[in-house]
Amino acid sequence: MEEAGIMGFVKKKPLGYYTYVKSLQKPPYLVSVHLLKVESTVANFLEKGQRQQRWLTPMEAALLVEEPELKAMFRLVTALGSEPQA
Repeated sequence: MEEAGIMGFVKKKPLGYYTYVKSLQKPPYLVSVHLLKVESTVANFLEKGQRQQRWLTPMEAALLVEEPELKAMFRLVTALGSEPQA
């Protein structure tokens, strides 16, 4: 699987879910979050003009997101270590 130039293997079982409001005119999205084991990166990818690659620790990422459920998942990954079990 490739996402924003990151290649790897995705765990089938979701780590969790969070709700995301993209617009007040639309209903919220329910997003499933899956762990990705990074195998490699690519310099050129489809969304390159729309996305940035930036490596963060889970705790750093938790500080940047607004959704409480997503913050909790980043903290869970930190508590479990670098390779959480499915």
